[in-house]
Amino acid sequence: MANRIVCRSVDVSTVGKSAAASVSVAHAARFAPELAASSRPGSFVVHNVNYPFPCPSDAPVRRTVPARVVIPGLFSPQADDGTHRLVFKLGEDVSPPEPLTDRTAIATGCISHSVLDYTRIGA
Repeated sequence: MANRIVCRSVDVSTVGKSAAASVSVAHAARFAPELAASSRPGSFVVHNVNYPFPCPSDAPVRRTVPARVVIPGLFSPQADDGTHRLVFKLGEDVSPPEPLTDRTAIATGCISHSVLDYTRIGA
């Protein structure tokens, strides 16, 4: 099975109209082949890359881990029709000072790169 690169959360309607979006998209296009080459075929590795906004063209890439976030109450109480609504909250970051988290990297103007290796689950 070949490795696949999936780019998401990019509003392509802003590309060419927004310098910040253009910088992020250009970086992702340069970075994607390197990420694909570094992943073993058949593995389930996700390269979670996040960009600060705005993203300067010289923003450094930092290897990160996902922040530990406590998010209470993700859903509203049940409505009369039995449905629930997602209630988005950034949550409280309870990460230790080290290692560097994705949220901290982005807050300092860096591009965060977290490697999530799902092939190791259950191993």
